[in-house]
Amino acid sequence: MRYATSPFGAGFIGITAAAAMAVALPPSAKAQATGFVPRPLSVRADWLQAQEPLTRNALPSSAVAIVWEGAIVGYQIGFLRIARDLSTIEGGTAGIELASRFNRFRIALGATGMVGVAMASRDTTGYDFVGAGGGVGHTPKFDYSKSGAKGVGATLSLEYEFFDHLGLRLTAGSWRFSGAPLGSATSRRTIGAGLTVPFGTRTADVRSTP
Repeated sequence: MRYATSPFGAGFIGITAAAAMAVALPPSAKAQATGFVPRPLSVRADWLQAQEPLTRNALPSSAVAIVWEGAIVGYQIGFLRIARDLSTIEGGTAGIELASRFNRFRIALGATGMVGVAMASRDTTGYDFVGAGGGVGHTPKFDYSKSGAKGVGATLSLEYEFFDHLGLRLTAGSWRFSGAPLGSATSRRTIGAGLTVPFGTRTADVRSTP
C-alpha cells in the first residue's frame, strides 16, 4: 500500500529525525557537524569607556577576567575599573553567566559582584564671587576621599571567535555600588568592546582529515 506525503509532512519528518540524531550523537560527532567546539577557558580584556569619555588624564574604564565556560553556565573572576571625570571605582570581581552558543557566536547574560575601593573628588568648599564687571563666577575647591566599596552588576555580551585562539567581544553593563565617596551617585553604566583569548583542551577536539 502506498501513502501520499505532503512536502510539509516530509519536511517535518526530516526535521524530527535530524533533531533525534543530534540528541543521540556523542559530543565528537556534534563537533564534526558544526566544525567548531569551544575551549573551556578564556581570558578577556575589555575597554569600557564608550558610555562616558574621560576628560582627565587617567586610565580608562576596563575589565579583565578569567572565564570557565560550561554548556550553559559559566563562571568568571577578574578585575573591574570604572573611571569618570570625578570618580573611580575598582576592585576584584566574581560572577556567573548564562550563555547560548551557535557555532562561533556566543551571547551571555551575566551577574557579577565586586569588592574594592571607591575614590571621588567633590567641590565641597568652593565659593562664588562677583567680578569687577558684575559677572558672577565660581572658584571650585575639591576634596578627595577614598573608602571601601561593594557593588553588583548585570551584563550582556556578544562574542565571535574568528580565530582558534582569538575572539572579539561587545559588552554592556549596569552597575550599582556602595561607598561613602560616591554620595548619591551610586549607579554606573558601561559600554565597550574587547578581546577574548580561549585556551584549554576542547571537550571534543576535531581536526580536519585529508
